[in-house]
Amino acid sequence: TEVGPASNNGCPEPVITEAAKMGVDTFAKAILFNTGRASFKSGVSKQIDGMLAIMNEFPKAEFDIKGYTDSTGSASNNLKLSEKRAYAVYQKLVDNGVSKKRLDYQGFGEQFSKNKNVDEAERELNRRTEFYIIKK
Repeated sequence: TEVGPASNNGCPEPVITEAAKMGVDTFAKAILFNTGRASFKSGVSKQIDGMLAIMNEFPKAEFDIKGYTDSTGSASNNLKLSEKRAYAVYQKLVDNGVSKKRLDYQGFGEQFSKNKNVDEAERELNRRTEFYIIKK
C-alpha cells in the first residue's frame, strides 16, 4: 500500500484531481469532427493544447479515449470511423509529447448517442470523443 504525505493524512495523492478531470472532459467535448471523416473541425488546436497542459501537470494519469459517430451511414462503417476518430485524438496527443503508455483508444460507432440525431446540431454533438481516467 502506498503511503502519502502527512498533508493528505497519509493517503496517497490522487494521480489527477477532480477539477483537472473535469477540465479534460470540457476540452474533449469541444473536439468535434467533420461529417463522415476522422478530421477535426476548425478550432481544435486550443482544445488539444488545454488537454496537453492538464496531462503535463498530472504525468501519472492514464486515459482511455473513446470515439463515437452520429447515425449517418452504416453501423459497421460508423464503428470503423469512431475508432479512427479516437485514434486521431490519440495520435495528436502522442505527437505533442504524451507517452503512448498513458493512452488507450477505442471506437463505439453510433452506440451511446447523446441525443436522437434528428438534425445537424444533434449529429455534430454525437461526432465526438470522450476521455476516461484509467489510472486514478
